[in-house]
Amino acid sequence: AMAFCLFWPSLILWSVTLLKETSLALYVSLVIYLFVELIKRKKWWHLVPVCLLWYPLKEIRVNSHYLMLLTISLSLIFFLPRRKAYGLLLAAGLAAACLAAGHSRIKPLYQEFQNMVIAAQMGYITTGGSYYKFIPERFGPNKISGGMITPGEMTISFCKALYYYLCVPNPFIRIKASQAPVAPQMVIWYALLLFCLPAGVLHLVRHHYRESGIVLVYILVFISALAIFTGNEGAAFRQRDMVTPFFFIPISVGMFNLLGWLAVKVKHRVEPAPPAAESTGDDRAGY
Repeated sequence: AMAFCLFWPSLILWSVTLLKETSLALYVSLVIYLFVELIKRKKWWHLVPVCLLWYPLKEIRVNSHYLMLLTISLSLIFFLPRRKAYGLLLAAGLAAACLAAGHSRIKPLYQEFQNMVIAAQMGYITTGGSYYKFIPERFGPNKISGGMITPGEMTISFCKALYYYLCVPNPFIRIKASQAPVAPQMVIWYALLLFCLPAGVLHLVRHHYRESGIVLVYILVFISALAIFTGNEGAAFRQRDMVTPFFFIPISVGMFNLLGWLAVKVKHRVEPAPPAAESTGDDRAGY
């Protein structure tokens, strides 16, 4: 899968360092594989290489090690007991303890995060190359901001950023001559996201949440961070490819489930109905 990524038009057309995103995906896949084996087979010694591997990620891309640390930390929830009552009770206790310990830091951290988001957006807008803006309209290079972004506005901004990031470049809205080679890739990508991804995620969460959990958490964490702090079209398209191979895990599961469902429907339509039971000659025999 990683070798296949080398030949994607997005990496060839927009990448300055061709192997960076592919190398990062390969590196992360090793960390995730070790974590999955740790969950499935209780190989506790895997904690050592996992802890040693996460930090050098910053040498491939700045701050990627922090995102990977967050991914591993959130995935520790899959060590909770299998009994739902015990697991939920322990998770609630941990959440309450974290909230009590960091309650005084929530507002300052939110303010710092908001300032980082606005600064990143302003940087992309003023230097050119940015084709989308997801923060509220009252924020701009020549505008006076109206205080903090409310949680509701931040939620809307996050959804817009996620939409822009996953759909760039959109061949149905605007496309340049240099982007024409990636149009087939994007059309297929839209179909997989709309039809196969939801079915695959639901199946994995229901039947294999411990094994697939870190993959889903990794996708959520990295896509969220990249969507918020990337406003350049070429960078968004290129950097998304380091997460795209992991999308194909739930997408492939959803594709097989949908194909199986369609096969059953077609089979029922094609096969003739079973013959009716022959009459015994006495209609009153069954009464």
